[in-house]
Amino acid sequence: MKITLTLLAFGLFLIGCSKNESPVPPAKKTEAEEFFEEIKALAEQGDIEAQDILSEMYFNGEGVDQDKTQAAKWKEKANVFSKDEAAFDVLKTGLSGIIFEKSNKFFPISTDTLYPDYPGVTFVSRVPPDFPKDKSVADQNMRWISFYIDDESDKRRLVMSQSPLHIPQAEATEELEPKRWVLGPEIETCIFLFWSEAAGDWIDEWTETNSLPSRLKVELSFKKPDGSEPMLSDMLSCEVFSPDAARSHLEKAKKGDTQAQYFLGMMYSIGNQVKKDFKESAKWWRKSAEQGNAPSQAFLALSYFRGEGVPKDPITGYAWMHIAEINGVVNDISGSEDLVYEKVESLARKMTDAQKNKAIRMAKEMINKNPKLMK
Repeated sequence: MKITLTLLAFGLFLIGCSKNESPVPPAKKTEAEEFFEEIKALAEQGDIEAQDILSEMYFNGEGVDQDKTQAAKWKEKANVFSKDEAAFDVLKTGLSGIIFEKSNKFFPISTDTLYPDYPGVTFVSRVPPDFPKDKSVADQNMRWISFYIDDESDKRRLVMSQSPLHIPQAEATEELEPKRWVLGPEIETCIFLFWSEAAGDWIDEWTETNSLPSRLKVELSFKKPDGSEPMLSDMLSCEVFSPDAARSHLEKAKKGDTQAQYFLGMMYSIGNQVKKDFKESAKWWRKSAEQGNAPSQAFLALSYFRGEGVPKDPITGYAWMHIAEINGVVNDISGSEDLVYEKVESLARKMTDAQKNKAIRMAKEMINKNPKLMK
């Protein structure tokens, strides 16, 4: 009996001791885990940059277990366009709807080139309220659009912001947030150029008040994921035309003007002042190319390589580029054709020597049938 009581007392003593023991302190969080919690808190408050960073952390498993579903969720919230072409498409669409707003007596288009590494352009464009998800530009409301470079998170990224120019009753309750979008990965090069009729050349700043340039060109390249320098063939380029210039080119193109036909093809390729239509762009480039216009021959070649508006046919594409080369397209760097030439050359590397020889024979036959192909 005494032994039993002694054991019972000893057991109670142990239980009492266990209750008085200090709780085990929680494991100290790593710097990565603490950073994750800070970023998540900001992301949940609606910070777009934090949402983008959080998406990358979930995707790479940095400071948190890898979760690609969560990565996709936060990427969508941030409205970040992760692919180069998708980001550039948003820029092209915004520019394609550029318009002159008569109520603005100062700058229908303004530029910021004080710091060349961080250029920006602001203008009025016809885009829908849910742009950039909806990329149509016909008969839409006019909105202020800005494209600029910022360096949040030590990354030079192309950013877009927009707001309604006027707020009609139909848009009074429209949800405008977020008003800022991060477009694509880190920028390597971004150049906005404007055509000056007076200078007959491209300039990097538009200072004329109450007017639009007849032509505006953008050249853009993104840094490669592996850190290597982008090639010239990686450069993305587009040229847009003011409404007045577009109407003039359309009229002249119908009358057979080869340069206007070239411009009209460019307009159709991105939907600038006309509905986007690759078949129409190829049609007008062909009309111009058949009269010896080298830039049109280069763009038509790229159309065949990509299968845009015409059946995909690298041999025919290489034949057109061979003709453009003979016409000196690589020596003319006044427009975008030098970049197109590099893109075609890059695609042509996948061709065999037999295919290239066949294309060159085709080019000679084309020239014999139509001597106008040569300048």
